[in-house]
Amino acid sequence: MPVTPAPVRPVPVSGNRGGILKTAIPIAPSHQDVHKSVSPILAAWGPGIVYSRIFRYRWIEPEEPNYGADALASRYDPRKSASAYEIICDICDYWELNDDLTLSIKIRSGVEWHETNPGLDRTLTSDDVVYSLDRLNDPTLANSHLINTVADIRSVGNDTVEIDLTVPDAEIFDKLADTRTAIVAPEVVNFAGDLTQGPTIGTGPWVLESFDADRMRYRGNDQYFIPELPLLDGIDVAIIEDARTRVVSLRTGQLDFIQPDVADLAAAVERFSDLRWANTHDPAAGVEVAFNTTKWALESTTLRSAIMHSWDPFGLIDDIHSGQSFVSAGLPLNDPSWLLTSTEIETYFNDRSELSNLLGGLRLPRGI
Repeated sequence: MPVTPAPVRPVPVSGNRGGILKTAIPIAPSHQDVHKSVSPILAAWGPGIVYSRIFRYRWIEPEEPNYGADALASRYDPRKSASAYEIICDICDYWELNDDLTLSIKIRSGVEWHETNPGLDRTLTSDDVVYSLDRLNDPTLANSHLINTVADIRSVGNDTVEIDLTVPDAEIFDKLADTRTAIVAPEVVNFAGDLTQGPTIGTGPWVLESFDADRMRYRGNDQYFIPELPLLDGIDVAIIEDARTRVVSLRTGQLDFIQPDVADLAAAVERFSDLRWANTHDPAAGVEVAFNTTKWALESTTLRSAIMHSWDPFGLIDDIHSGQSFVSAGLPLNDPSWLLTSTEIETYFNDRSELSNLLGGLRLPRGI
């Protein structure tokens, strides 16, 4: 059965280390409990970054940043963008599939909970992992769908976790690498009954120092189990609702980078040609369209094909997102090269002639 190699060590970094990275987001997370919110802001820039997961993503080295309006005018190609391409161990040493339904995970030794006040003064154990996944599996929590194929989680000794699945699940590694599948400490949850108001204590590379309505501050964890990381001393996340103010703050050096939407980015690069930008893709996020095949008419693949040929998603992308989004099968993929090309996908959409041919062969009652 496949087994991960030893934990990947970061490539040595030349040049300066340290410093505070300053960025801004448009809205603050409403609370601090990463298990209870689907918010990508909470997971990516909020308290979610203090936690470890069983697995994590290793990222492709980004190409040189883009610049200027000409680059933005090109249609976005996710096959050429930076993206996670491999899932590797985070708090695990290795894993193996005992069979299609049982995943055995060996937990790293020496993973320490953050030294904060209150602090835990102990190392992470397999019981913490079991507790965290059991908590997340509560159907009343917003992110319980991430492990909806998990039937049972148990500790085997102090350093091994076994997960039984209800069905073979090719996405289980993505789910366990998701930032929202955070490993939390039971005594921290029990301190206030949940994590909405903190304290937020994890084992990840960042330690939460403050969580306020207008700013969140993190310091680097000097006890992190990967000694080469983090490269920074800290992260300062300001809450700035107005997009133009975020751009001005970037231009005046008050921020190091921002995450604008496409319209704001287009306006900024037209005014400031020296701005540099990069884009990444997430094939598992966006607007998802699915057919309810329990309805008798939609059992027909011919009708479903006809419906798709009535749509023009690429036209919508151009009109709404200035060509800077894409159509995919909606599956999380580790390598962008696995994505279907735009040319392949276009054959399934926006063909009025094919639509007429398909509908001509159907006998549907009035109103369908």
